[in-house]
Amino acid sequence: MKIKGKSKVLAEGEFYPIKSLIDEEILQIIKNYRKQVASRYQAVTSSNMEMVLTHSPFKVSPKIDGELWFMVIEPDASPVLCSSNGRVISGALPVLDEVLNLEISRKDRIILAGELYVLAEEGRSRVGMVSSMLALGKKAEVDRLGFMIFDLVEADNVPDDYDERHDFLAKLFEKGKRCQFVKTEICEDINSVQQLYDKWVEGGKAEGLIVRDSIGSIAKMKPTFTFDVAVVAFTDRSEFPDQVGSIMMGLRREDGSYQIVGGCGNLGNPSQRRSLRKTLIDTTVDTDMRHASGSGALYRFVEPKLVVEVVVTDVQAETADGGFVQNRILNYSEGSGWETIQYLPGASLIHASMARIRDDKTIEVNDVRLSQLTERCYLESLDKVPEKSEMPSSKVIRREVYVKKTKGLNAVRKLLMWQTNKEEKSPDYPAFVVHFTDYSPSRKDPLKREVRIAPTEELAKKIAEQLLEKNIKKGWERADK
Repeated sequence: MKIKGKSKVLAEGEFYPIKSLIDEEILQIIKNYRKQVASRYQAVTSSNMEMVLTHSPFKVSPKIDGELWFMVIEPDASPVLCSSNGRVISGALPVLDEVLNLEISRKDRIILAGELYVLAEEGRSRVGMVSSMLALGKKAEVDRLGFMIFDLVEADNVPDDYDERHDFLAKLFEKGKRCQFVKTEICEDINSVQQLYDKWVEGGKAEGLIVRDSIGSIAKMKPTFTFDVAVVAFTDRSEFPDQVGSIMMGLRREDGSYQIVGGCGNLGNPSQRRSLRKTLIDTTVDTDMRHASGSGALYRFVEPKLVVEVVVTDVQAETADGGFVQNRILNYSEGSGWETIQYLPGASLIHASMARIRDDKTIEVNDVRLSQLTERCYLESLDKVPEKSEMPSSKVIRREVYVKKTKGLNAVRKLLMWQTNKEEKSPDYPAFVVHFTDYSPSRKDPLKREVRIAPTEELAKKIAEQLLEKNIKKGWERADK
């Protein structure tokens, strides 16, 4: 392991920022693997698995309720565990010591992907147990820490074929205790998969199943579960404007603020969508933000009155590249409407569908509490009190106005480019904005605007030049000097 400024054997139980300690190459390998694998997983349930799992035979493994980590084993260095979102576990830990005794070629680096988990004293392991243990540092019961390997990320001549990687890892870790290769069974048909689901998941031994088919597709099969959420906003259905297209879901924090946990577009049949719109349309209120759904429709914010029960297949607390999901935190006040406070690490509800309207529930904290999430994932910011932070002022870095006489009237075209200085404070803001205005009083539609965003000033300047080249031709005169 290439460590900057530290010995190769780090202090037991201590955690360090991954970017300051590990070779950038390793970090990039980890992030790339996570991104590629996460994009391939399909969520399935018992009711729809026949539509997704179509190529038998299937390799079926129990899904361990832990965190995705990577074990890095390098020649002449102690093995370490690395997280893609910035931590390293090292030292004389039982789960790492066990690897030292394996018959592994130490000539080349090996990177293994697996689930870091804590052996439960009763029942099965839960993901929250990992975060709780890591927070204890040297006081943690590290002998209960385990690593369940499910893939080989890097080694000398890693085979592309998963079956070959599977056989290699199964043999290598066949005697492992704390560091094992995940149990895998072959199922020839869907019925056999369902039987394993009943045995492992319904039997309380696993969080779900991971199913790989014969052509390389990967499915994550978990039981569905429900949340009671407050309806914060809605969109109209594009093809049927008298129906709701989607709703924005919020859960309440202990201080009374609302944490947005995603949108839900599966709202039932047309009659149910029309009825829902009639309930919401007269409750629209002001807001300090504009937010679009996945289809591009703008949400209309409403008074927080309605509570619905949604069924979801999963809760996602991390992004595909290993970062934290960021949730918008909002305050609501009568007369003023909705106000954004800040963003905090949170989670998103995956594949939500509305089950029913909860007339028996209110938007009080106890009924739509944020802590519903903690049964499915760890929330580091659960107890944090959101604070409104002042945004830096934007800075105009380019302004040009052009005028041209047409039919005795002045046509105006204006370029404006500014730096927001807010991109690090909120994901709502880009780093740079280029705005082009085209006003022609003789035209049927006199005012046209074009807005482009850019992550760097260099790209913003290129966009500005392209707009000027396209729109400022012969006859236009500069008027702002």
